[in-house]
Formats: sequence, C-alpha cells, structure tokens
Amino acid sequence: MRLLATVRKAAPAAGALATMSLVLAACGGGDASPTTASPGPVLIVTTTAILADLARNVGGDAVEVRSLVGLGSDVHSFQSTPGDSIAIREARVILTNGGGLDAALDPIIDGAKASDTTVVEAAEALKADPIGLMPAATGDGAATFPQMNADPHLWLNPQFAIGYVALIRDAMIDADPARTETFRRNADAFIQELTRLDSEIEATLATIPRQRRRLVTFHDAFGHFARRYGFAVSALTGVQAGDVTPGAVRAIVDQVRAEGIPAIFAERQFNQDVLRQVARDAGVRVGVISSDVLTEETPTYVEMMRANAVTLAELLGDEPGR
Repeated sequence: MRLLATVRKAAPAAGALATMSLVLAACGGGDASPTTASPGPVLIVTTTAILADLARNVGGDAVEVRSLVGLGSDVHSFQSTPGDSIAIREARVILTNGGGLDAALDPIIDGAKASDTTVVEAAEALKADPIGLMPAATGDGAATFPQMNADPHLWLNPQFAIGYVALIRDAMIDADPARTETFRRNADAFIQELTRLDSEIEATLATIPRQRRRLVTFHDAFGHFARRYGFAVSALTGVQAGDVTPGAVRAIVDQVRAEGIPAIFAERQFNQDVLRQVARDAGVRVGVISSDVLTEETPTYVEMMRANAVTLAELLGDEPGR
C-alpha cells in the first residue's frame, strides 16, 4: 500500500490555530496547473464516513466520493460487498485513516485496488509534522507522535482535521492537476470553517468548570479531543472496543462516585447496556456522543463535532440539562 504524505514544508507554526490554517492553506504545491477541465469527476474511495465528508468538502463537484463504511456504521462492524471491490478497483485515490483504526480493511483494499491507485493514510502521514502540529522530534531527528497508535481518532481535534484536509487536497491535486485551483480554493474555505468550528467548540465548552471536565465513555476514542479542550478521559474498553471486564466496570463506577462526575457518555455504534448499568449503579445521567459515526441527524463532521460539544456542555456544565 503506497503512503502519500505530501504536506509541503512551511515555516513552523506558533501553535495558534489561525496561523496554522494560513500555513496549511498556503502549502498546496507548486505553480498553477492547467485550467482545462477534466472529463469527469475523480472517484475517491474512503474507509470511513468522516473521511468521505472531508473529501467532499475539498473536492466538491470535481470528485465522486464513496465511503466503504456508511452513515450509522463504523469500521468495527464493516462487512465488505462486491460493490466495494469494484469501487476500490476504479478509484483514483483511496483515503484511509491509518494508525490501526481501519487495518481490517487493508486486505480488501490491497486485493482490489489498481496498481496506480494512490492510497493516503492520513493519520500516519501526519507523523511527518512539517508545520509543528505534533510534539518535538526525537534525538535522531525522527518526528514522534506519542499515543497515536493507542488513539488513532485524530479528527476529534479539529486542528488535526485541518491536517487531514491538507493531505486530501494534495492527493486530489496529484490525481487531477487540471483542477488544482478548485481543490485549493475548496480546501482554503473548509480550513477556515474548521478554524471557526474549533473556536465555537471552545466557547460551548466554556460553561464546563475544570473540575467537571471528566469524560467517561464506552471506548477509548476521545484522547485527542480531551487534550485539545482540557478533559480527563476514562473508558470501559480500549480503542478497538473489545470486551468489557467486570473490573473495568467496578473501576469506572468507583471513579464516577469518587469524583462526583454528573454524566457518562455512550456511543451510537456500540451496545449501550453495560454503560447504562454503570450509570444506574453510580446514579448519574447518560449522554450520547459520536467518535466516528455520522448519522442522518449529524451527517457531516462539523455537525457531529458541534453536537458532541453541546451534549457535553448540557450534561457537564454549571447547570446540567439546562
């Protein structure tokens, strides 16, 4: 599987999201490409609905996007169909997350893709850290990304989602240079939208006092969200959503009681019975948030993130449930 990591070198970011956005917007490649329109949209296949939504925002009408995992589903429960193999074979670009999240789909992709198909592993490619998104390099100069393998859900930090957008833009430019300006323009606009989203989430979560910023979920997917917005996180099971042990249940109940946590949070794609039993035992409320599932109610990444923030503020804020 060929890895594309084409974010261009730029001046180091100072950490402010607005500055980072400008750097990403400016790092899209070389000189202007030909203006002749391509004969039809470029087929982009993605492993997740989140990646598909990001791709549609960058590609617009110039691309056709198909997600292997559709609305209401996630990679943990994916079942391949013959139609998936056909789409993979015809795709010019395949977008995967990497970091172990969608590794189960790798054999399907490798077995069906054409030899000249570009495969973009977004989370892995961000390891290159050309604009200062990640922690400092190791002593031998290799960029590091602590905890990435433990939590590949990078998009839950909108700043990392901006990095995804830059990679998607560059992959589309490589696949269809004639539409370079379209992809750049769309990516610039979407980066600005994600910048505003990040500020909006901060404002929404401002009603939650520091002592209430305790995020208890079913599976361990919200580490990057937590680090961005100042939460401590706990979960009943790990990143891959394995079996829940009695010890894990007891530990979470004890934590919720000891710390006075007012609510815990289920996810739509997982069975909620165990988590709701924890809530009953601890005497707290249950909210529903999403890590990687888009639904008819929240069919886009921006809407999912906005809904998550509102739910957290309603159940953990100074006046829960207001």
